[in-house]
Amino acid sequence: MKILTVTGIKDVKNIKIIDAHVHLWAEKISGKFDYGIPLVNKRELIESCLKDFKNNNGCLAIDCTPYECGRNGKVLHDISQETGIDILSVSGFHRREYYPTDSKIWRLNKEEATVFFNSEIQQGLKETLNESFRIRASIIKIPFIGILEKNYHALTNAAIETALRNKIPILVHTEQGKNVEWFSDYLLKSGVQPQKVVFCHIDKRNDIKLHKQLAKQGFYLEYDTFLREKYNPDANTFKLIFSMVKEGYGNKIMIGSDIFENMMWKRVQAEKGYGSFFNELKNKLNLKLGSNEAVKNILGRNAAEFLKIED
Repeated sequence: MKILTVTGIKDVKNIKIIDAHVHLWAEKISGKFDYGIPLVNKRELIESCLKDFKNNNGCLAIDCTPYECGRNGKVLHDISQETGIDILSVSGFHRREYYPTDSKIWRLNKEEATVFFNSEIQQGLKETLNESFRIRASIIKIPFIGILEKNYHALTNAAIETALRNKIPILVHTEQGKNVEWFSDYLLKSGVQPQKVVFCHIDKRNDIKLHKQLAKQGFYLEYDTFLREKYNPDANTFKLIFSMVKEGYGNKIMIGSDIFENMMWKRVQAEKGYGSFFNELKNKLNLKLGSNEAVKNILGRNAAEFLKIED
């Protein structure tokens, strides 16, 4: 199975654990912000956590930070080489508040954005074009905030067109799954194949009927509230997983940590360790489901299938 990573195309075998949604690097950038970028810029900390991840059967992570939100493809490349963890990078865009007020991305129309996104897929990440090596994005990110209007509409359509043109997967940030049934229909009407889409943070909307409906259509669902006690993951997310597996949809679930800023990385490292977090997760799933194919699929194989390069 071939996957495009920040260090090139890899023939990935023996898939065990994949973090399907995380922020491995987000550095400070110049400009005025109304909100700001959650910084992830402690190189030694991140590399230590990723080495722990590798020692606990981790093999790959999807970095979900796009251009102008603090992404640095060269750092991702170097971290991957140092730790042995394969990393994938995204193009596309994120919520408006994570950008400087004079953001270049948010001044683009649909045609201009399509050209930019396509360039990051085919030629290389914007910030690496002057490097001795080119790093290409492998996924398009779209933030769906519950409605689709103004610049969100233009950028979303540009991202969809780019994904279709390049036959690459789409990662959808959702706001606790708000109005996601509408957006799933919008994607289908736009010609997107459901198996090329993952809806992220969807476990924040504890609606098993909706989850089954999306999975039945072919969409992937990414669950990531395990490190956020306010969402009561033991009572909600694990219950969703067990119900989905029982209904035969264990092949449509991915697991992410959604660690997104320095303090959260420090907390995870201090409390249990990044790799141990996933092993603890695996043990809980095995205890309820047994050590079976569903657990292996949820922890890594589903994400690998989603990410594989089409021939």
